[in-house]
Amino acid sequence: MNSWICKNYRLPICKFRGFKINIKYPCLVSIKYDGELEYIIKKNGKVYMVNKPEYGRYREGGKALEEFAKLNLPDGIYLAELIAGEGRKKEDFYELLKNRTSDDLKLKVFGKIDLDTRKTISLLKQIRGTYVSPVKFWVVRSERQLKKLIDEWILKEGYEGLVARNMDAKWIQGKSYGWVKIKRVGRELYTSGYGWWIGKEVKKCL
Repeated sequence: MNSWICKNYRLPICKFRGFKINIKYPCLVSIKYDGELEYIIKKNGKVYMVNKPEYGRYREGGKALEEFAKLNLPDGIYLAELIAGEGRKKEDFYELLKNRTSDDLKLKVFGKIDLDTRKTISLLKQIRGTYVSPVKFWVVRSERQLKKLIDEWILKEGYEGLVARNMDAKWIQGKSYGWVKIKRVGRELYTSGYGWWIGKEVKKCL
């Protein structure tokens, strides 16, 4: 995978600032992988990706992007997470940091951004491969159902967290309360019981 620094682009950076009280059921909940947010850009037969403009890392080539280019997807901008391994544990993230140009890095694709409506469009059925796969998500209809996902995917499976997205949430530049991060407090430290960062609040449990 070829990589270099180039900050000559403008893309909306949506900051997840929602709290527990901002979650509206039913909502969409997805796994928060421990990796690097990417914008995959497909245009006129060319596929490349960039991360946040403040970092300005431009990438092309590599197994994941080559696989993405072969998918039957329309031109546009796609949200994805670049990961090493499963993107599950902090060790996976450290591996990503050490191997930023590895051809074996993988992409978890969230969906396509419609820049007119600022909505993200899921295309999960069309995204299948060895190095490219969809972000796992659920339609969650109650707080109880969300709590079960927290127990299974954060406590049991050890993922960094979950992201709750309201059905009317838009991918905008700046703060959005329609997107809520749910993370273990002090992920690098031992934590007993329930403790989660939701936005900037600390909650004992949902």
